[in-house]
Amino acid sequence: MEKIEIKRINDELFLKLNDLINFQDIYNLLEDKLNIIKEQSNINLMINLELGNRDIKSQDLFCLYELLLKVEKILIKSIKYNSLNNE
Repeated sequence: MEKIEIKRINDELFLKLNDLINFQDIYNLLEDKLNIIKEQSNINLMINLELGNRDIKSQDLFCLYELLLKVEKILIKSIKYNSLNNE
């Protein structure tokens, strides 16, 4: 599996993050991908982010929201993850 799988259907982006990669690396990769998407897109896109099976801290989740909200052309539709330990 790639680090980030990106699929676009009409005006929606589906990003699936490899849950074997640590959060900071995924965050950095996602930031790079979002900058590319921002430059290439001329319309608003709904984003569906799938984090996989990982324990994610509320602070990390907040950082993801902030990152997504910084990109003007992206609207958050969903963020999904499976976790046994939610703070």
